[in-house]
Amino acid sequence: SSITNSENQFTEILEYLSVFNVLLIIDNLETIHNEEIRGFIRDAQQKCKIAITSRIGLGELEYPRVLNGLNEIESTKLIREFSRMRNSSVLLNLDQQTLAKISKKLYYNPLAIKWFVSSVELGATPNEVLNFCLTNVYDKISPKSKLIIKTLLASRKNLSDAELVFLTDLSALDCRKAVIEICKTTLIGREILKNRDSQEISYFIPDFAKDFLLRIENIDKYFIKNINDKLRILNKKLSDIQ
Repeated sequence: SSITNSENQFTEILEYLSVFNVLLIIDNLETIHNEEIRGFIRDAQQKCKIAITSRIGLGELEYPRVLNGLNEIESTKLIREFSRMRNSSVLLNLDQQTLAKISKKLYYNPLAIKWFVSSVELGATPNEVLNFCLTNVYDKISPKSKLIIKTLLASRKNLSDAELVFLTDLSALDCRKAVIEICKTTLIGREILKNRDSQEISYFIPDFAKDFLLRIENIDKYFIKNINDKLRILNKKLSDIQ
């Protein structure tokens, strides 16, 4: 029944696309748990332009564009734009040099800049926000997501989905849900490695988040040793298979 409903909805959207000129934007495609979505995208791209953000590639359906980070000038401009939108007089009165220092401490991260401006507007001082802007985000994520973060920190390297499942002892489904939850924050980054016939996604802790997390997360030395022992076991198994 749910499959039939999805097909009907996709058919209705495709009919709409046949009549109107549309730019279809799908954000966070990897969170849509529907097997028919690939077929819909294949049909829709013949009728409209599509822009998709996703942490999982679409293979032959994708034409990837690399998005570089913001530079200092763009970051300070973004702070000013958010400040104007929220009428934050505190930030609007800061000089360019001060905003540049703030941008650097936020690692020129757009989402961190947005949180920063919002927090200042609510009454916090800029220095307070720089120290605590991620605290609420980290406190609200699930224990399984925190385990993923601790594992990445302890391993000191990029890890794939399969490696995270092995190291955390989570089920593949629970691990995937935890990764998706963290990916909605700035606490985790990803890198796509393309092989000849496939691509693999690995995850890492960005420098901005790492500085914050190492201040608040005291990782037990036995936990670190356990993760590294498991990594050695995993690497040996992969070597034996090869």
